[in-house]
Amino acid sequence: MTYWTKFSLAGRLQKPVLPFIKNSEEFSQAMDLNIGNALNLALFMHYHELEVSLKDLFTTLVAFSMKGDIRMTYKMENPNKVANLVEGSFKELTDLYLPLLLEL
Repeated sequence: MTYWTKFSLAGRLQKPVLPFIKNSEEFSQAMDLNIGNALNLALFMHYHELEVSLKDLFTTLVAFSMKGDIRMTYKMENPNKVANLVEGSFKELTDLYLPLLLEL
């Protein structure tokens, strides 16, 4: 997760999740690094825009975990899944990413 060699897992963890490894400083640091890297990439992908709404930024972030999902390629998944996740997790995404955005 630290170096994104397993993007399937790293990408899934860029959305709000319940911690599945408790009391691990190494895991917490890896999660923080992963989330920070995802935010940097999402911002870079919007570099050409003067302003980016939180909804658009979160849509980009959530879409990372769907990019290589074979279910999306073969239309075996709801085509609105990313939008539904953003809408349903907007508060949690804000809680996760807004402190990092404010640091910038």
